[in-house]
Amino acid sequence: KLEKKIKRLELLSLSKEKAKVEEKK
Repeated sequence: KLEKKIKRLELLSLSKEKAKVEEKK
């Protein structure tokens, strides 16, 4: 159960990083 939470957090941080990159373009 905890692993799923961690993976979801990782995905969230990843999408946030992608959003930052998209803004720079």
